[in-house]
Amino acid sequence: MLYIIEVIIYTAAMLLIYMLFLRNRPLYQFSRYYLIASAILPLLLPWLRLPENYRERIQHMAITGFTLPSIEINNTAAITVTTTDVSLVWWVYSIIAMLLIAWQLWNGYRLWQVISKNKKQDHGAYALVIAPGYGPGSFGRYIFFPEPEINETILKHEQAHIQLHHTFDILLLNLMQAIAWPNLFLIWIRKELKEVHEFQADALVHADKESYMQLLLCSVFNTTSIPIMHSFIIHPIKRRIMMLYKKGTASPVKAGLMVVPAFFLFFTLAIAVQSCNKTPDQNTGNAGYKSTVTTISTKSENSVAGKAVLNYADKMPEPTYDIKDFLARNIHYPEYARKSGIAGR
Repeated sequence: MLYIIEVIIYTAAMLLIYMLFLRNRPLYQFSRYYLIASAILPLLLPWLRLPENYRERIQHMAITGFTLPSIEINNTAAITVTTTDVSLVWWVYSIIAMLLIAWQLWNGYRLWQVISKNKKQDHGAYALVIAPGYGPGSFGRYIFFPEPEINETILKHEQAHIQLHHTFDILLLNLMQAIAWPNLFLIWIRKELKEVHEFQADALVHADKESYMQLLLCSVFNTTSIPIMHSFIIHPIKRRIMMLYKKGTASPVKAGLMVVPAFFLFFTLAIAVQSCNKTPDQNTGNAGYKSTVTTISTKSENSVAGKAVLNYADKMPEPTYDIKDFLARNIHYPEYARKSGIAGR
């Protein structure tokens, strides 16, 4: 569970950088890639560590402590070692993840049914699905129009989605939302990513802004979609119109000068914190912990009786036995406590 908490914190930090420096700026492709990275990188960051020789320099004290398991005693001969059933937690986690994946597959099946049961017009790079009861919108190479009439402006907009392969982004975010479902920030990232997709497609239409704004407003109450689709209308409509009237194009270089230092600072702090944390003993598989780094000052040597004395140990002592089993076998219930009926934890 500590891993999930770290992922959520890192996702929140990356999303905060986006909100401060990229949101509502006409840097659509840059924002698109950053939002995708904000969903993926936090899953990897908890596994990253500094090399051993660098870790020795940043840690100022050894981590040698560990938490003992809870011991319940009563006036019987048995001693019970209380531990947390981690497997149950992961079973619940996995069941919820599988249910969410099943929900996404169901939406995909619904969309496939719509495509297969309605009339289609193949135009090479895209295919029109006419009067399916859903749309206007797109998914993959399919463009949906709820009525037989086809609006050329909306058609160009949906063609832009296909040209930029936006469907793959949404499928990726849907999968990550299902797998890392406790990370609610992924919902926010997916919402922002879909809006950036719409800004990108709007920018490629090159229509008259006044007429395009009227088209957006007229379509607000006439759009029906399946959640997995790219709908022509997404709310808030006010933000989309605002971005349509943004003048000029922001410089990616200027955005980089703002975002890169902030991201570098975040990434550096995250790796430093990860390198200082205690990690489970992967060699013995027991409940013990090992120190990741230990140092008091810089790496220097002193001479005592002709032998070098180091300021840190390359490898700290580690328990080589099961702590819970050791306690269960070696803690003996006192006879006077048994006779007095003393029990507790």
